[in-house]
Amino acid sequence: MILNLTAYEKAFAALPENVTAAEACADGHEELLIRVSGGKQTGSENFSKTTLYLRASGEKTGTVLTERLDDDPYRLMELALDCASYSQAEEAEMMNEADSCHIVTGDDSCTAGDILSAAIDLEAQAAALPGVASVTGCFVRKTTLARRVLNSKGLDRFLEHTGYLASLSLRASRNGATGPAGSAEAYVDSLKDLDCRALAAKALATADLSDGGGTLAPAAIPSGKYAAVLSNQVTRNIMITAWMSFVRERMESGNSAFPMAPGQMMASEKVSLVDDPCPPNWSVDYRLDSEGTLCEKTDILRNGTLVTPLSTLSSGTSS
Repeated sequence: MILNLTAYEKAFAALPENVTAAEACADGHEELLIRVSGGKQTGSENFSKTTLYLRASGEKTGTVLTERLDDDPYRLMELALDCASYSQAEEAEMMNEADSCHIVTGDDSCTAGDILSAAIDLEAQAAALPGVASVTGCFVRKTTLARRVLNSKGLDRFLEHTGYLASLSLRASRNGATGPAGSAEAYVDSLKDLDCRALAAKALATADLSDGGGTLAPAAIPSGKYAAVLSNQVTRNIMITAWMSFVRERMESGNSAFPMAPGQMMASEKVSLVDDPCPPNWSVDYRLDSEGTLCEKTDILRNGTLVTPLSTLSSGTSS
């Protein structure tokens, strides 16, 4: 994916007098989804979008957003400085110094025909699996995410990743009739790594969990206290918002449920949290953050103990 920031390269080489530093973060997102039923394509979705965030610093730093890469960089810098006047920060934000890299991961070679073939194969293998009454939904989606961060200090970092999501929904059979529903998803960096049979078996297993594989439920469950384990899906949904409790600025200011105390127990010793830009079984690569910092896998909580909070370039450098 091409993220052309030539106009910003020129503008950052000759900043206005009232701008001490400026930075552009361009995020590109492309998707192609193909849905199948009965061995044929029944629908598709295709879109491409680019968003650019521009930061400009004077005494403080302000940010503006645009979805037009042809917007005038100088006009955006002026708008960003106007926004900076509303900032409660006492000084300008830090920006990374000169560096460059170009990282491309995942397999971008698969065509629409390849995606269609993979979806048809997935549906066919699921339908042939013993215990499956019918396949109720099947699609494969190709996603390419690209990010380029460019600033007036000479930084120019680019990362692009392509991955594939395969999704399957089905109904299990029960005594010759249609039984409970089940679904499953798989994330892969290349369609060559997609195991259709394993994904179908996973979807069937989720259906079996609905009724214990057809066994009768107990007449009653006694009231009481039971040990329970949250599924990874539930935990992920919680952390979509709860991650903000582990941001350094919030912990230090008292705006978090947790105090800023590395080495202190904050949860059960069975709880560990990891900030992973390339998590396993997820077809994503977020190693380049919006400030242009290359991120690595980092422990936040280890056995219930705070190791390190989530930090920005400024807070991480000052700590």
